[in-house]
Amino acid sequence: MADGILTRADLEAVLQSMEQRLTAKIEATEAKLEQRLVESIQATEAKLEQRLVESIQATEAKLEQRLVESIQATEAKLEALEQRLAERITDTETKLLTAFHGWARPTEVRIRGISTLVQGFDERLALLEERVSELERRRIA
Repeated sequence: MADGILTRADLEAVLQSMEQRLTAKIEATEAKLEQRLVESIQATEAKLEQRLVESIQATEAKLEQRLVESIQATEAKLEALEQRLAERITDTETKLLTAFHGWARPTEVRIRGISTLVQGFDERLALLEERVSELERRRIA
């Protein structure tokens, strides 16, 4: 630099120096911005992951509760069905026993009559056997 006048070489040197400083500042700013961006992305990912985990846990809890309620409702329905079925079986048994009893009475009366009749035949048969035996003894004697 001669007498306050800048030469082309001086200007180029100043420009080159400024360019280097600007390049260094831009690179430093880029590094800082990149670091901030990475940290921000990581923080956002962590928050989203936490929200997702909480959402999944809440959904699981709701589903589990619904499943428990559904199982309880099904068990209650099965118990009611079992009770109705037991009542119907009891009613059917009662109807069958009543029907058999109604059928058995006349049959029992008939069997008693037949038994009396058979007893009369047995007595007559015994008398006939005695007569045949007596006739056979006379014939032999």
